[in-house]
Amino acid sequence: MNQIATGFPGPGRTFSRPPRLRVHMNEDTTAVRRISVSEARALLDAGRGVLVDVRGRRLYEQSHAAGAVSLPLAVIEATQGQVPTSAVPPDRVLILYCA
Repeated sequence: MNQIATGFPGPGRTFSRPPRLRVHMNEDTTAVRRISVSEARALLDAGRGVLVDVRGRRLYEQSHAAGAVSLPLAVIEATQGQVPTSAVPPDRVLILYCA
């Protein structure tokens, strides 16, 4: 099961205000928590994390962080937090971003 972390704005970018992101989680997932850019970078560098762009596909196609996968928030909400197994690598911390 994937863990989910939020708060990574992408390489060289910062948030002017904290992002608002609600994800409906099931009982198999321990928590959703904010992480710092340095924590996100450490997870990515160690191969333990994956960037997940939760914006709509059109915005993702226009520009996204290197290595990020697209999983729109609408899909996450429609599946009540059940991330499709084909959408992200298994057993990685999902680092959600929307900017």
